[in-house]
Amino acid sequence: IGTGLIGGSLCLSLKKSASVNSIIGAGRSEKTLKKAQQLNIIDSYKTDISEAVKDADLIFVSVPLGAMESVFEKIAAGLKKSGNGKAVITDAGSSKQQVQQLADKIFSDVSADISADESKRFVAGHPIAGTENSGPEAAFADLYKERRVILTPTANTDSDAIQLVTELWQSVGAEVE
Repeated sequence: IGTGLIGGSLCLSLKKSASVNSIIGAGRSEKTLKKAQQLNIIDSYKTDISEAVKDADLIFVSVPLGAMESVFEKIAAGLKKSGNGKAVITDAGSSKQQVQQLADKIFSDVSADISADESKRFVAGHPIAGTENSGPEAAFADLYKERRVILTPTANTDSDAIQLVTELWQSVGAEVE
C-alpha cells in the first residue's frame, strides 16, 4: 500500500529477486497506481484497500504517518470481511511507537472474527533508505541493497511473522536488525 519511492522500490527489488508471485498495489490515487503498473512496479492494482488485502500473504504499508490509522482500518476491514487471519503486515513508517500503538488498537479488534490476532502478525519496521525524490518514477530495485532495516517487534509478535519479514528484507539485500 503506497507505490512511491519506498513501496515501489521494495516491489521492484522483490521482483528482481524473484521472491514474489504477484504484487497488488493499493492506494488512493488511480493515476499513481496506473503509473506504477506501467513501470512494472506492480502487477495489478485496486483503489479499495480493503479489497486489495483480502487474499494477501503479506501487506507492506508505505504511507505517511498521518494516513496510517485510516489505512490500518481499511486493512482490518478487508481481513475481517475475508476471514484472512494469516496475512503478515509490516510498514515503513518512521515512528515505531505510534505505528505499533495503532496496530495494537486496530488489528486486535479483528481477532474476534478470524483465527489469528492480526496485532500479533504486525511487524513494525523502518528501512534506513531513501532519496530526495518521490513517486513511482523514483523507485529503483537496488534502494535497499546493503542498507539497514530495523524491525521492532513486541514481545507478543508472532515469531513466524518476524521470520517472514526478516526474509523479505534479506531477499532484497538489506541488513536486518
